[in-house]
Amino acid sequence: MTLFQRYRRARNKNKRRANDTMPEVELASSTSSSSGSNYHSENLLEMDYLDPYADVREELEELSIKDKRAFAQGEGSHAEEPKIPSFAAFTTYLGYTVLILCGHVRDILAKLFRCGRYVRGHSEFPSDDLECYAPLLKSWENFYTRRLYHRIQDCFNRPIASNPGANILVLERVSRDGNKTMELLGPLEQLETLQQQELYKNCAYIQSCDNRVVRQCLNLGSYNYLGFADDWQETCREDVMASLNDLPVSSSSCRAEFGTTSLHRQVENLVSTFLNKDDTMVLNMGFNTNATVIPALVSHGDLIISDQLNHTSIVNGA
Repeated sequence: MTLFQRYRRARNKNKRRANDTMPEVELASSTSSSSGSNYHSENLLEMDYLDPYADVREELEELSIKDKRAFAQGEGSHAEEPKIPSFAAFTTYLGYTVLILCGHVRDILAKLFRCGRYVRGHSEFPSDDLECYAPLLKSWENFYTRRLYHRIQDCFNRPIASNPGANILVLERVSRDGNKTMELLGPLEQLETLQQQELYKNCAYIQSCDNRVVRQCLNLGSYNYLGFADDWQETCREDVMASLNDLPVSSSSCRAEFGTTSLHRQVENLVSTFLNKDDTMVLNMGFNTNATVIPALVSHGDLIISDQLNHTSIVNGA
């Protein structure tokens, strides 16, 4: 059971508890004097402040106290890392070793026979002349991209044909040059043989509204923390559509690329008022934000107090 489901269960439980006590409170208030009326008001006030997450909050507090006690005693900082099974480690290193050896053999054969996917022929671009221009990537970076990453790049950067909600439609891609380049499959009619078409029809694939082949998957890698991607039309559609009347779509970019807008100044003034400060600076959350902004704000002699469990971006920036 997820934490959100536990929250829902706790809320429903306390609502039922409050509803069960309501008739008794009303009965007491109707048969008593002014003191009974005060008792009724106090009970209503108590129910207004009834914590809907009481049971979950108590459990979280217990876990928090346990963690604080462990770190205070020096146990948490010296916790043992989980050990990788020997078989998993051996097979992983063996797989990398085979890929690296095969990649070097293929590079040697490609240089000898001047034939291969990554052998550059005559190019009209001056930058491809390595006698005049230095290569952009080091030898190992180029080798890793060509011989390791390209073999599994279909696992990354998957395009989708739906909103990034709990369930997504992932577009199917194919490669005709050994994963060097990828292209969208499109309709099943673009497949070369009927056997390939039947293979897709018998698997867990469906067709989108424009007849493109997609795979319905469970989304575990989206920043959809608040669930707006699933129910945005009910929760924030009016605000989102209204914002397009004043600001373009490109305003969703970061300030370093798009610049400062009136919305940035409004939220900064609001934060300044809340914190009772002269001014504030609001930036998008991200690794580069912490790693680059912190060095720009401090200099030699400044003191930075940071928790040992802070994110790596804050540690690197400090």
